[in-house]
Amino acid sequence: MKNKRKRIVSLLIAVVFCVTAFAVIGASADKTYAEDGDSLVRQTVEMFYYPKWKVGNTEWLADQPDVEINMDTVQSTNLDVAKVLFNPYTGEYGCYLVKTKKAGKATLTFDAKAQGTDTWVPTTVQVTVRKWVKPCATLKVGSKSYAKKFTNKRYFSTTKKVSGKVYVKARKGWEIDTIAKIVAKTYTQVTVKNKHKVTLAKRDSLMVTFKKKGTDIYETIDLNRN
Repeated sequence: MKNKRKRIVSLLIAVVFCVTAFAVIGASADKTYAEDGDSLVRQTVEMFYYPKWKVGNTEWLADQPDVEINMDTVQSTNLDVAKVLFNPYTGEYGCYLVKTKKAGKATLTFDAKAQGTDTWVPTTVQVTVRKWVKPCATLKVGSKSYAKKFTNKRYFSTTKKVSGKVYVKARKGWEIDTIAKIVAKTYTQVTVKNKHKVTLAKRDSLMVTFKKKGTDIYETIDLNRN
């Protein structure tokens, strides 16, 4: 679970800065696996459905520099819950995304191959989508309250100054896991203590991760300073 959480946090940081920070890994001869044995396509995807945040209803699946998915072979047991999209970057490559329209479970199947190989491999991805639930009862920085900004989405961006003591209170049934400042200039994460001062420079973010009590479910909110 610890490694899974690190992966989730890495993905969230990438979203904040609008970049893709996934390394190009050498591929084995006949599989959609890297040389170190890690799959180049996620085998399971857990994501949230945001009813009023359409651009947030996608999740990274794979990078085209590593693997190619034959889009003609993609099938889903429930297209409203999960389908595969290709998002081209500026340049030659792009990435594959899972897109959702509602909460639920779905199975994706398709043929994929590692770049530089000729063998297409049948691939299955299990997708679980949960409806977004705001995990915080209170989120304040100084005298400014932000909790209502996360009712329908996990991300809020502001051009105004963000500075002061942080006060976070979890919603009933949830607990605070981590509070961190994401420093854009150095692309690093710094732990912040509750009720301690924080100042966000432009493009910095305050990231708070909550854990649902008695489960392995985590939800994260991002307060970004533009």
